[in-house]
Amino acid sequence: MKTWAIRVKNTELYLPTARNSHSYSEPTNIKYPRFHKSKRGAQNALIAWLQGHWIQKTTGGYTWFGEPDFETATFVNEEVPDRKRENMEIVEFELKELKTYQLANPKVKVAKAPRPFSD
Repeated sequence: MKTWAIRVKNTELYLPTARNSHSYSEPTNIKYPRFHKSKRGAQNALIAWLQGHWIQKTTGGYTWFGEPDFETATFVNEEVPDRKRENMEIVEFELKELKTYQLANPKVKVAKAPRPFSD
């Protein structure tokens, strides 16, 4: 299975998974990287991240009877000058399943990948 992640070139800093807004995330090696199911999904996430912080602003209110009055949600973009496309790259990962006999049989050699991320 192939997945893609966004990384700062020549470093081990990846855009991490985030609970709320990915636009406020900064590359790090402390959290797990945000994996994307398709290369196009990673490209879209990179484009949105490069545009800066996204904020939702709502206008409107309520009438005297508690009914919602005219309400509009708009998205405002705040640019982040340190984010440059030429500093970023999309990296492909291939996930492979280890067979049960490989884990149970100590004679079978399985290459261990270094773990660059700490919990």
